[in-house]
Amino acid sequence: MLLAVVHSEEEFNWNAPFDRGATSVGHARALPRLQAVFEAAGVRPVYLMDHPFAAQPESAGHVAEAVGRGAAWVGAHLHPWVSPPHVEQVTTANSYASNLPAELEAAKIAALTETIEQALGVRPRTFLAGRYGFGPATGAALRTLGYTVDLSPSPTYDYSADGGPDFTDWGCHPSWDGPDGQLLRIPHTAGHAGFLCRGGRRFVAAERQGVLKALKVPAILARTKAQRRVRLSPEGFGPGDMIDLTRALVAAGHRLFVFSLHSPSLAPGHTPYARSAAEVDRLLDAIAAYLDYFQGLLGGRVVAPEAALAAARQASRPSPPAR
Repeated sequence: MLLAVVHSEEEFNWNAPFDRGATSVGHARALPRLQAVFEAAGVRPVYLMDHPFAAQPESAGHVAEAVGRGAAWVGAHLHPWVSPPHVEQVTTANSYASNLPAELEAAKIAALTETIEQALGVRPRTFLAGRYGFGPATGAALRTLGYTVDLSPSPTYDYSADGGPDFTDWGCHPSWDGPDGQLLRIPHTAGHAGFLCRGGRRFVAAERQGVLKALKVPAILARTKAQRRVRLSPEGFGPGDMIDLTRALVAAGHRLFVFSLHSPSLAPGHTPYARSAAEVDRLLDAIAAYLDYFQGLLGGRVVAPEAALAAARQASRPSPPAR
């Protein structure tokens, strides 16, 4: 099963300090083009909306139209620096909601949830922490608001250098979280592919060894395709990369995948992955190619978060005693 999710967010300079005033969503005019790619593949995506995206008719309207005719689902995506209440200082560390006081993190999630519900008439049940900043108090805040699925973990990535979580040793298997154990945590799909990898896991963590890093061994391993980190995303990865990772994870027993991209990549110049119109075209082509593989050759299906939740509950249910 596959969840196709879109980080639906404002435009901002990824290389500049965080700016509370950067809330433009002009790229949303390109959203129908992405939606058309999904619909051509028979896929309903999940638009994970942050506050600027949900609060402005220019962007929320496109999602509302797709959701209203049953062609998409909606979830929440918290960028704390542009989400009310605006009481914290805007810093890199505070861009991870998990670093905020628990009461403030919960208030921001509640305000975002209300904004989405007012804009679309649908209450979101699926959540993604901005910058993957899920913390010790996040699960309780989500369950209080009725959330059932969290997509925040980002396996193989380490954000600890600027105050975020370290997912280096995480795998892609889902797990249960929250104070009642009823929040399904589904990591974004990422891992390592290549002939020095098995099941999405690498054999050599070269960047963690000073001598190998100094000799640029990680880059050599990636260029030779011995081992390379791949995210299940058309941003920076082609269909071949994503298919290689999927095959490796399926062979290791994985059955639930998350395919993701950021909405600003739909217009040139907003992300490193789409600097030109040609790169936007390639990104959309990669989406179509991967969905064709997943649903065709692999025989998978793209599902709603609720379907993934139901499947996880079924798998977790104890087997009846043998008679």
